[in-house]
Amino acid sequence: MSDGKSGMYEVDPAKNPAVLDTLSWDAPSLLCRLKAQPHGLWEKAWLALGSGRPLPKTPGLQLYEHSSGHFENRSFVLLEGEDGQCALMEFAPSGSQASAPSPLLRRELGERVSAYFHEVNAQNLHLVYGQAAPGKLPRALPMTPRLGIGTRMSRAMWPGIWQALRECSFSANAIQNSVRELNLLENIRERKVGQKLYYPGIGFVPEGHTGSTFEGLWLCGVVEGLKAGVAQPYGADADHIMVKRGIDGLERAKKVLMAARYYSFFTIDVSDILDYSAFPGNGPVKAGGEFMERRIGDEKTRKDVLSYYEKPLKIGGRSLRLSESELSGLVGKYWLAMEAMEILIPFIKNMRGGEPFDLELSIDEHPPEIHAFDCLTSELELSFILNEFRRRGCSLSHVAPNLGVEKHVDYRYRDGLEGLEARTRALHRLANEAGAVIDCHSGDDLSGRTRKALKRATEGLLNFKVSPYPQALFADVLYDFDREMFKIWWDDTHEFAKENARQGSTFAAECLRQYDAELGAEPHPKHSLFRIFCYATIGKRDAQGNFLYRERFYSLSPEFYAEYTRKLKSYLCLLARDLLP
Repeated sequence: MSDGKSGMYEVDPAKNPAVLDTLSWDAPSLLCRLKAQPHGLWEKAWLALGSGRPLPKTPGLQLYEHSSGHFENRSFVLLEGEDGQCALMEFAPSGSQASAPSPLLRRELGERVSAYFHEVNAQNLHLVYGQAAPGKLPRALPMTPRLGIGTRMSRAMWPGIWQALRECSFSANAIQNSVRELNLLENIRERKVGQKLYYPGIGFVPEGHTGSTFEGLWLCGVVEGLKAGVAQPYGADADHIMVKRGIDGLERAKKVLMAARYYSFFTIDVSDILDYSAFPGNGPVKAGGEFMERRIGDEKTRKDVLSYYEKPLKIGGRSLRLSESELSGLVGKYWLAMEAMEILIPFIKNMRGGEPFDLELSIDEHPPEIHAFDCLTSELELSFILNEFRRRGCSLSHVAPNLGVEKHVDYRYRDGLEGLEARTRALHRLANEAGAVIDCHSGDDLSGRTRKALKRATEGLLNFKVSPYPQALFADVLYDFDREMFKIWWDDTHEFAKENARQGSTFAAECLRQYDAELGAEPHPKHSLFRIFCYATIGKRDAQGNFLYRERFYSLSPEFYAEYTRKLKSYLCLLARDLLP
C-alpha cells in the first residue's frame, strides 16, 4: 500500500503496528465511515463530553472515554474504526479555526459548535494533547525512579505495561527502543536495508530488527495509552542513539533525534568514540601529555582545562587532585564524547522548542575487543564527566556507567554482589550530587538478589532497563499457543545464529555447538540459542523491503494476547518490587 507520502510498498498497518507515522492511513475510507454515522451522534458526543456522561456507542466506531481532553472552550476525543484507523475529534466554537492544521472533515452542529475530525499522527497528538491534556503524553520525569521497558513487540505489550503501572503504582519509560531495534520511516518507504550494528558480547544485528520505526512506535504507544486511560506518569525513551566514529557520526545521530523528536527521554550512546587506550579501566594510568595535545588542539582551551582541573575533584566525600597523567588520560578517553554532547544538547533543546526532556549519557557498552570487566566505570571517571559537563555549562538527568552488568547472564565479576553494590553506591552518590540518576541497562537476566543489591545501592533511585526478556516471554507463551508459528521463528533464529558464526561471532558458534551436542533436542524457547538470537526474525524483510513474518506476530488469537498480558504484568510488577521504592 501507499501511505500517501511516497511510492508503493507492501504493509498492512492494522497488522503491522508501530511502523507508519499515521493511524489515518486511508483517508477516503475513514471519511466514508465518519460521514455514514447516524444523525445526531456527534451532538450527543459533544453534550456527553461537556457533562461528564458516558459517550454514545455506535456500530463500527468506538469513542474512547479516557482519551478526552479540554482546553479553553474546546474538547477532544479519540475515535477508532473497525479497520484500526483512528481520528481525533475536536469540538470548537462555531466559526473558530481548528486546533490542528488541515482537518479531514468539518461538521457544523447547529449555530454554536463545529466538529473537526483530524488525522491521528504524532504532530497532531503532540499539538492538541500538549494543550488539552499534557499528562496523557509521555513526559520528562527527572529524578523519578522508573523501569525502562523495551517495547520490541509494540502493541502486544502495552496492555500488560499499563496494567502493571496501574496495579503496582510505579513510573516507567513505557515506550522504549534503541537504534538497533527501530528503523527510520524513510528507510521503510525507500526499501533500504538497515546497517548491521554490533551487539556487545553477541555479534551483529540488523538495524531496525523489530520492524517498528521511531515515528511509529511513539505514535502507536501514545494512542494505546489514550485508549487505556493511563493515569500514571510515563516517558518515551529513544534509546542508544549512537554517535559513531567518522565525519557522519554526528549527522546520523541528529537524523535519528529528529525522527524521535516527540520522545521525552534521549539516551546518547558515545561508547564508540571513547578511547579506551587513553584511560584503561584496570591498572595505573600511564598516559602522557600527548593525549591532551592530540584531543585539544587549541592552546587556549588546553590552558583553560588545565586551570579548571587544578581544583580538587570531590569524590565520595573526599578531595582528589588529578595528576597530569590522569587528566591527560581522561581527556584522551572522553573528550570526543564531551564535544559531541555539547553539540547535541542545544540541538535537542531547539528541536524540542523549549519543552523539557530527560537526557542520558550512556557509556556502559564497549567495542568487541574490550571486555566489560576491563572498562568498569570508576569514581574518578564519573567525577570527571560530571565536572566536564558543569565546566561546559551543560547538564544531564541520567548517566549509564559500566557497572559490570553483561547481557544474558547474572552478575559474575569476581568482586561478587558486595563489589557491585559498593561500586554502584559510590557512582550513585556522585550522580545524585550532580542532580542525575544512575541507569542500569541490560538488566533482563539479573537475579532477584542482584536487583535487590542495586536497590540498596541506589535506595531505589534508578532507571532500570529491560528489553530482551519481554520478547522472550512472548516466545514462551507462543510455544504453548501456536507451536507451528514458534517453529517458524525457531528455524529462522537457527539460521541467523549460523550467519553470525560465519561472520566471526565466537559466542554464536558456541551456542550452535551446545545445541548440536544435544542430539535430538526439541526446539524450545528456553534454549540459549533461541533466547539470545531470536530478535532478528520479527522485523526481517525480503530483498524488496517487505516484512516476511511480522504480520503473523500481530495476528494471533485473543487468548494468546490475554495470557501474554497477564505474564508481562506479573514480570514488571516483580521488577518494580525488587528495584523501586
